[in-house]
Amino acid sequence: MDRTVAFMTLGCKVNQYDTQSIQKQFTDQGWRVVPFTESADAYVINTCTVTGEAARKSRQMIRRAHRNNPDANVAVIGCLSQQKGKELLELPGVKLVVGTDDRGDLPQRLTEGNAVGKIAPVGEFEELPVDMGWERARAVIKVQDGCDRYCAYCVIPYVRGRVRSRDPERVVAEARRLTSAGYREIVLTGIHVSSYGKERGDMDLPALITRVHGIEGLDRIRLGSLEPDHMGDAWIETFAGLPKLCRHYHLSLQSGSDTVLRRMNRSYDTARFTEVVEALRRHIPDVSITTDVIVGFPGETDEEFEESLAYVERMGFSRVHVFPYSRRAGTKAADMPGQIQKAVKVDRVGRIMEAARRGQSRYMEAQIGKTLDVLFEEEKDGYWEGYTDTYLRTAVKRGEDLQGEIRPVRLDRVDGEMIVGTTR
Repeated sequence: MDRTVAFMTLGCKVNQYDTQSIQKQFTDQGWRVVPFTESADAYVINTCTVTGEAARKSRQMIRRAHRNNPDANVAVIGCLSQQKGKELLELPGVKLVVGTDDRGDLPQRLTEGNAVGKIAPVGEFEELPVDMGWERARAVIKVQDGCDRYCAYCVIPYVRGRVRSRDPERVVAEARRLTSAGYREIVLTGIHVSSYGKERGDMDLPALITRVHGIEGLDRIRLGSLEPDHMGDAWIETFAGLPKLCRHYHLSLQSGSDTVLRRMNRSYDTARFTEVVEALRRHIPDVSITTDVIVGFPGETDEEFEESLAYVERMGFSRVHVFPYSRRAGTKAADMPGQIQKAVKVDRVGRIMEAARRGQSRYMEAQIGKTLDVLFEEEKDGYWEGYTDTYLRTAVKRGEDLQGEIRPVRLDRVDGEMIVGTTR
C-alpha cells in the first residue's frame, strides 16, 4: 500500500530540524513524501506562534491541507499546538495535535484517531531520529531547546519550556555522520543556543563548538542567534581561534533604546551590546554582524524610536531583520499600556529598514575586490549561487556543476542584495 505524507514547516531552524526528524519516522515506515501542494494521505504541519502573523499562517496551512484532500489525516505539531492544542483539534481534518515534546511514533498515533498529545515539555532534551535529507550543502543540528529568559514580548518560554541541552556526544556523533555524508557546513541551532549547557554544568557553547570543530573533513560551522550578554571576552577569543567557525554572528538587539530594553526585560543595554560588537570586529577581520529589531513595543515614544533608529544607523549591521511588535496573549507586554497603532508601527518599520539597507550596502561594498570562499548551493539562470562564511549571497556564471563545492571567488560587484563574482 502506497501511503503518502506531506510536510509544512513554519518558523525557525529548530522547527526545520524537528520536521526533518519526524519525516524520517514516516519514511522508515514506508510512507512516501510528496509536496504539500499535492493530495496526500496525511499532512504534518509544524507550527509557529512567535508572532500573530506566524500563528495565522499556521492555521491557514492546516486549512489548506484539508482542502488539498478532505479525507486526509492532519497532524499539527509545534509551538502553536503547545499553546492552542484543543482548539486546533476542532479544525477540519485534524486528527492529532502534539506540542513541542513527546513527538515519537507520530505515523502510528496519527492513524489511531483524534487525540491531543502531551502538551508539556519534559525536563530532558528529546532525542528524535535524524535523516540525512537536508536539501543543499549545509545541514542543521539542534543542540538545545527551551528558554528561561521570559522577555516581556515573547511567548516562546511558555510553549518551549525551560532550557535543556543535548548530550555533546550525540551532537558530535551526528556532526560526524553528516560530514561523512558529504555536508560541508553544519549549522548549530537552538531556541536559545547561547544557554547551551546551562543546566549541565560540564559544557558550554564554546566547548561544544570546539568539539565539533575537531571533526576531520568538516569545512564550516555556523551558529544560530546568540545573546549579547553571553558574549564575554573568553567566548570571543575562543571563537576567533576556530578557523572553521563562520565569521557571521547574529546578535539579538531588539531595540536601540535602553529604556525600551528595560521594559522588554532584556538583560543588557546598548553600551554592553556595543562592547560585544566592537570586540568581535577587533578579533575577527571583516566579521558580519546581523541582528533583529522590534519596533512599536508598547509605550515606545517617538524619542525612543529615534534612539533605536540612530543606533541601527551607527552600528552598521550587515543585515537587520525588522519586526513590528506583535501582541501575544499571556506575555507581560500584552497587558502593558501604550499599545502602538498599526500605522505607526508600519511607518517605523519602513524607516528602520531604510537604515538597515544603508548599513548592508556599506558592508557589501567594503567587500568588493576581496577573494572569499563560497559554498555553492543551487543554480539559477546559468549562475551558481552560494554563501561566503560571512553570509554574503554570491553568484558566479559557470557552466559546470558546483553543487556542494567550496571555491574561492573574487567579489566583483554588488547586485541588489547579492554579490556577483568570478571563480576559476
